[in-house]
Amino acid sequence: MITNNDNKNLLPHGVKNTGYSRLNDYKFEVIDLLLKNQELLKLLKYPNSDPWSMEDVTEEEKDSFIHKYIFPYPKNPNFNGEAKASIYVDFATGKIKGNDFKGLLLTIDIVIEEACNKTINGTRDIIIMDIIDKELNKSRGLGLGQLQSQGFSRIILNNQVAYRLGYLVTDFN
Repeated sequence: MITNNDNKNLLPHGVKNTGYSRLNDYKFEVIDLLLKNQELLKLLKYPNSDPWSMEDVTEEEKDSFIHKYIFPYPKNPNFNGEAKASIYVDFATGKIKGNDFKGLLLTIDIVIEEACNKTINGTRDIIIMDIIDKELNKSRGLGLGQLQSQGFSRIILNNQVAYRLGYLVTDFN
């Protein structure tokens, strides 16, 4: 029998959200947090050198950002010459022990087409890294719990500038 308390762990089709499937919830909590930052949304949407002067992204537009600019899975970026910035949210390592995750490493890849990386305030890749890091560091309320930065690494791609940010989920360890 399912009680009201169990409903929060149910997926839309009625299956209980347990085990590894909870990682989907955690990814979308991170994505929802990122979608609240207008500066980040403008940097993703507007490839010009001054995205800050552009119109704010509307609430209706935010839904289209998932799978267009922000992806809840790793993806091989293929911009086809389009000036674009993308973010990929995923987990690199982790295992289940009991009801918790151990060694869970959240990764956020930032990929920018070289043609749109330059802005009036510096390079788009570094600005986006800074915004994401600040948002995650102030977000104690995520279902993931406390995050500990593991730094960043450079990803080498043709005609793209890319970085990976890593965060160890310390509440589960």
